This record gives sequence, structure tokens and C-alpha cells, in this order.
Amino acid sequence: MEDNNQAPSSAPALDVSSEAPQADQQGQQPQQEQQPAQQAAAEKKRLNKLMLKIDGEEYEEDLPFEIDEDQADYMKKNLQLSKKAQKSMQSEASLRSQVDQFVKSLKGDTKNTLKQMGIDPKEFAAMIIEEELQQQAMTPEQRERAELQAKLKALEDERRLEKEEFDKREYERLTQQEYERIDTKMTAVIDQAGIPKSPYVVKKIAQYMQDGLQYGVNLEPEDVIGLVKEEIQSDIKELINALGEDKVESFIGKDVLDKVRKKNLAKAKTTPATLKAAIKDVGSTKKVDSKPVDRVSMKDFFKI
Repeated sequence: MEDNNQAPSSAPALDVSSEAPQADQQGQQPQQEQQPAQQAAAEKKRLNKLMLKIDGEEYEEDLPFEIDEDQADYMKKNLQLSKKAQKSMQSEASLRSQVDQFVKSLKGDTKNTLKQMGIDPKEFAAMIIEEELQQQAMTPEQRERAELQAKLKALEDERRLEKEEFDKREYERLTQQEYERIDTKMTAVIDQAGIPKSPYVVKKIAQYMQDGLQYGVNLEPEDVIGLVKEEIQSDIKELINALGEDKVESFIGKDVLDKVRKKNLAKAKTTPATLKAAIKDVGSTKKVDSKPVDRVSMKDFFKI
């Protein structure tokens, strides 16, 4: 009776112990799957600075936070548009302030203000009096016609100024849009070519594109990047060869050469997998019997 009661209690104990490692493995599996994703996210390059270009002026903008490298183009475009709008508003506010100051000066001290503008106050006063006399000498119909002509001229001048201002803003907008398009293309083709995006490289590309326009050919960055890369490599090689071994280090920089040496040293220390396999295969082969072989004469070998 006692043996029959103990048998069922021992079976569940065995089941629990056998299932415990499986539960641990199932809990560890998602963690192992998450590790590559976490490593990939950690390896993403983070940026806290961007190079912006507004109205042809390039400067570095510090960000209050870090962004992923693949978000740089979007952030750069929006920051440039925001800075451009801010600059335009500041310029408009400055112009409005200057106009207000001029009007106050003209009302407060008309004589000196006219002199600063290069206008003789006496001649200006005489012209005003003459216009008033002409107005008084006109008939009501002539006066009405002159007033209508003056209003029409003022309206035409206002429309012309509005059109000029619109054309100017539209030109600036299209110029900025074209710059962003070319800058995006330049960044892509420079990265693809494997050369750094430095002002020197960008200037080279822009120079080739400008030369093409002079001959009536509309070139894109991808059309000239090959020529630019060849020219840069040729210039650098020619310069280094002309320097001599004793001046290369001081010209290029000791830190750059140290990086190259460390890279080559690390590459030399790394044993290729194929070489390791070859070494392993050689070590696992059977020893060949080193028994001397009978020498065969040349006549016997060729059966002469």
C-alpha cells in the first residue's frame, strides 16, 4: 500500500525538472533575437550638428538633441527653410524700421533731411508752389482729369512694385529649391564615389557644372563626379610624389599615417578563414612514408 502511494508523487517531480530548462531556453530566445536589433540601433551614427547654407553662406548649426544620420537631410531642409524665413522677416522688419525713421526725420526736420538726400529745399519748395498754381489755374474738368491720371499712375506703380516683389520672392524660392536638389544629388554621388564631402570637392563639381552651362550643356553631379574623382586622385598623387619621403609625414599629418599603419597591422594580424582551413587540413593529413624511392634513369623514364 505504501509503495503504490509513493509512485505517483515521484513522476511529477521528474516532469518539472525536465521542463525547467525548456522554459529557460524559451525565455532566452527572444532576448537573443533582440540583441542584433539592439546592436544595429547602437551602431547607427548620431548627429548633433548640421551644415546649413542660407543665401550662399554656409555655417554649422548646433542641434539641441541628437538625430539619426538618415534623418539629417529632412532636418537640414526644414531648418534651412526656417532660417531663410526668419532672415527674410528680420530683413523686412529692419527695412520697415528704416522707413519709419526716415518719415519721422522728414516730418521733424524737412530741410536737413532733403539736404541729406541731395535735394535743394528751395528748389523743392518752388516746385511745390508751381504745381499748386497750375492746379488753381485749371478748370474743374482739367483738375479732375489730372487727379485721375495721378491716381492711375500711382496704381500702376503699386502693381509694378508688387510684381517685382513677387518675382523676387519666387526667384529666391526657386533658387533655394534648386540648391537643395543639387545639394542632395551631390551628397548622394559623393558618398557613392567614396570621397569626402568637403568644400574642395563640392567646388570642383560646381566648377564642372558651370563650365558645361557656358557651352550650353546642362550637367548634373552624377555626370561629372567621375572626372572630379580622377582629378583629385591625380592631384594628390602628383603632390605626394613631388614632396619626397621626408616631407610626406609633415604634409599629410602624423595622425593620418598612424591610422593607416594601425589598419594595415590589424589586417596583417587577422588570419583569413581559408588559410586556417588549409592549416587544419595539412595538420590532419596522414604522414607519408619517407622510404627512399629508387631513382630512374632518363632513358628508362622516356623508354628510349
